[in-house]
Amino acid sequence: MFFTSLFLLSIASVALAHGNHDQKQMEGPHQSLWYNRLPGDGGTQADSVFSGISTFGRLPYQPCLGHNSIQYDIAFIGAPFDTGTSYRPGARFGPSGIRQGSRRLNL
Repeated sequence: MFFTSLFLLSIASVALAHGNHDQKQMEGPHQSLWYNRLPGDGGTQADSVFSGISTFGRLPYQPCLGHNSIQYDIAFIGAPFDTGTSYRPGARFGPSGIRQGSRRLNL
């Protein structure tokens, strides 16, 4: 009986301690792959998981024909690359799996 009461008291204290956290949505330069904004449209369009842009180093991108004021100095163009590495069979998951495997960065 004592251990049951002690257990319930500890569970209640843990629940009360974690009840009043500020819930803030995470912010960052990345946009979700599910919704992409199209230039000139002003709205949001639902998109599939396999579409979207995979950027170099997960950096933000600018569409090249969207704004005339943006000047480009460097462009990185890549292709899915899957050599026969162990435990990373990207080819069976399609180009998206290959790109996800090549984006694994240890920063």
